[in-house]
Amino acid sequence: SQRPMIKMDYTADMRANLDGAAFEYYDPLTNKWMRLGEAGKGVNWYNSENCFSLFQTHQPRIFDGWSDTIYNWQTARYRMDMFKGKRDVRLRLNFSSILANDTISNPSLSDGFAMDNVWIGERKRNVLVEHFAHTDYTNMQNINQHVYDQVYNSLNVQDVVLVQYHTDYENSGLALDNYAAVSADVGGNARRYRYGITEPGRALVDGGVIWMGNSADLSDETLEFEMLQDPYFEVKAMNTDVLDDTLKLFINQNNNTVNLKAELKALRNLPFSQYSVYPVIVEHYIDDARADTMMAVMRTILPQADGIYLPQSWAINDTYLIDQTWQVSTVPSANINMLSGVIFVQDTSNKVFHAASTRNVDVRFATPISLAPDAAQASELFSLNLYPNPSTDYAILHFDKALSQNYQYKIFAINGTEVLQGIAQIGQIQTEFSTQNLPAGVYVVAIWDEKGTTYAQRQLVVIRP
Repeated sequence: SQRPMIKMDYTADMRANLDGAAFEYYDPLTNKWMRLGEAGKGVNWYNSENCFSLFQTHQPRIFDGWSDTIYNWQTARYRMDMFKGKRDVRLRLNFSSILANDTISNPSLSDGFAMDNVWIGERKRNVLVEHFAHTDYTNMQNINQHVYDQVYNSLNVQDVVLVQYHTDYENSGLALDNYAAVSADVGGNARRYRYGITEPGRALVDGGVIWMGNSADLSDETLEFEMLQDPYFEVKAMNTDVLDDTLKLFINQNNNTVNLKAELKALRNLPFSQYSVYPVIVEHYIDDARADTMMAVMRTILPQADGIYLPQSWAINDTYLIDQTWQVSTVPSANINMLSGVIFVQDTSNKVFHAASTRNVDVRFATPISLAPDAAQASELFSLNLYPNPSTDYAILHFDKALSQNYQYKIFAINGTEVLQGIAQIGQIQTEFSTQNLPAGVYVVAIWDEKGTTYAQRQLVVIRP
């Protein structure tokens, strides 16, 4: 499991702070049961920091738990990322009570704690962050960096999708933003007007229904609340290899186009509404002279600024095929190897139901006819899978079959700095490299064939316990 969480319904009739309940997990290293989670995190996860009955000296949050009377049934949700990739995880519910005078005189005073519908599994809901920027805006570099720190950390990167819009603002006195000049008419202004954004440095989470404010105030708590909710849709990859379920952006440098193809599938029954699907092409990394590093900069919304209009209801398992191609813009020039795709669904209330991002890219380079890429070779390279991901000590480049030639791979930090390189050798089906010396963060793994005609890219997350 890479995105584990727990969800359950609960209610309680307890004496405030004298009675308490909390989940615990077994730590084999210390041979102790440890408190799972803390008050103020997750959704409805613990309502007290003063459950004196739960006191244990070895616990990091010794008084956190559920206490007092909780009217009606509530649903609690919590991330369990500390158990990523682990097996044989043991959990228990600890209920504890302190004997008091009122208990002796009236032993049936409180009913205790009840739970139902306990579910442990993978988070399936992705969160969309839309961030409005301008290269000439005051303190834009620091504002951007705060957003990137929230999105691209090892804790959130698999759950959060970012789109950064650049638009010009009337009578603002700001100098020309080259990225606004080209993106405004292909979706940037449409998004700004939809939300009533009047200045840069503003952001929204899932369409602003949950949160809208200054980008510098974007918080982990807001993102976590949304990613723990039940999903409405899933976005499924439409790859040639049916066993490859990673969402990809396909790039063809021969004709300077990118293709984003996926299947949108409903996971719930949804009433009739004016839904829209937005396939978006973003440039993952830009080193701009005025704004320094910029990430996930919107280059276009397909097929037009307001996406694909779908006025309909949805039944469980209803699907819609997304297949959009973009002729890559050259003003300002886009680095075709840094492009990625984003897909999100929204209705007229601005609620965003789901978002997905292509973590992987498969590229065919423009080459002379004599060096044209071989179809079998491209298929071989594009079968690349990268695991474990997230990684702590090592990662493996795995292919569907033994390689027919040598492939060079390089690992880049998110700012474009090369940190590692090596060779996936002919005849091998997998190649392992160490990540022990890499700081926690997001990396790009790029691999080329010997002719330089074909290229694949995968995103790697390194975490540190």
